[in-house]
Amino acid sequence: MARYTRTPVSTLQGINNELAKVELAMEDTLDRKGVTPNYMDANLDMNSRRILNLPAPLTDQEPLRKGDIPTGLSVSSQYVDDAIKGLIELYYLRSFC
Repeated sequence: MARYTRTPVSTLQGINNELAKVELAMEDTLDRKGVTPNYMDANLDMNSRRILNLPAPLTDQEPLRKGDIPTGLSVSSQYVDDAIKGLIELYYLRSFC
């Protein structure tokens, strides 16, 4: 979707209005070169597209790639059983309070 649509102008005020629209369109654009400030003010809808070429995560706040998960990683059945038991107890406690 276009962020700026040109409007024909014939006055100095019209030119100033067009320049203000251009400035707003530029401020409302995510810079691919990383010029700051360069942050998101809303969610990014990928429209079922993939994000490619992610680097390996260095901190807990970075995305984890499928290949970064160790093979054979599993959760013990005892852990799952305990979690389910805790949820059932919580449900009953809230139901009767």
